[in-house]
Amino acid sequence: MKKLSLLMLTMTLSLLTGATSLDAQVADQIYLGKGAPVRGVITKMTAAEITVTINTVDRKYAVNEIDRVTLAEAPTGLKMALASLRTGQLEAAKVELDKIAVAGIKSKYVKQEVLYSQAYCAAKLAQQGQYDINKAGPLLQTFVTGNADSYHFFPAVELLGDLFIGIGNYKFAAENYGKLKSAPWPDYQLRGSVLQANALIGSEQYPQALTSYETVLKVTPTTAAGRLQKTLAQIGKAHCLAETGKTQEGIKLLRKVLKDNDPKQSPQLFGRAYNALGACYRKENKPQDALLAYLHTDLLFYSDPPVHAEALYYLKQLWSTVKKSDRANRARTLLQQRYASSVWATKE
Repeated sequence: MKKLSLLMLTMTLSLLTGATSLDAQVADQIYLGKGAPVRGVITKMTAAEITVTINTVDRKYAVNEIDRVTLAEAPTGLKMALASLRTGQLEAAKVELDKIAVAGIKSKYVKQEVLYSQAYCAAKLAQQGQYDINKAGPLLQTFVTGNADSYHFFPAVELLGDLFIGIGNYKFAAENYGKLKSAPWPDYQLRGSVLQANALIGSEQYPQALTSYETVLKVTPTTAAGRLQKTLAQIGKAHCLAETGKTQEGIKLLRKVLKDNDPKQSPQLFGRAYNALGACYRKENKPQDALLAYLHTDLLFYSDPPVHAEALYYLKQLWSTVKKSDRANRARTLLQQRYASSVWATKE
């Protein structure tokens, strides 16, 4: 009887030990949208896919289908920071991230997660005028240079391009946006082309930008993300038309974009569309109509910092044109306070 009890105890302990070991192995989690996350051990990572071992079987997941990743070895501070980032609490996230000693982290993937989160947080705060862009930029550049095998690589190069756009360095913005075209997904490739064309607009190369947008518009996307890029190309094309003397054609195109899309689903799209509409009316010397267009961005669609900064810059000019100096000063003050490091704040 004692031998039987001892045997049962041994088997129970073995099962418990095995379960604990298994739980440790399946602690990495990949969230693919709705439903329970995929649990396993991340054994390989690239910019395009993550390999997870589940019960000795390797499974690969495309990065563009992944919402987020939770790493088993992530320290508590990183988990808290990531939770804050998911709810837009950048300052709270930065406080936690600053406490993490990166040098003491052994896991390559955890270290990449910390470095990207620190760079992302700094960049987003810099775009809002709450952090020094001259510190945020090098953080993000360092991550991009040293972590081409991270699943954060493509978001990082896009964000780095956005920082360069913000300070008016359109050449380096275009170079970083171009890296999106090396992604294996058509919508990412289209996005890279659209963003590069946006950079050409920034450097006032309108004919070249128009050619790039036209190339995108010839594509027939099969996904919602791809269709969004095509719509953004229409907006860019309209802006180029305004700058090359075809304002009425540009206005017609933008009116159609505004009619065919839902501002609740794509608020950033509407900010860009109204800024382009403002450019059309400026070229037609219609300050009242231009004011109304840019006010839409300022009051309703201000979530994209470079787009909002552009609107404030032209509002400052247009309010002065219609002899509303108090409102011109309001736009100038908001531009300087919120986007001090932006090219629009220093452009005169």
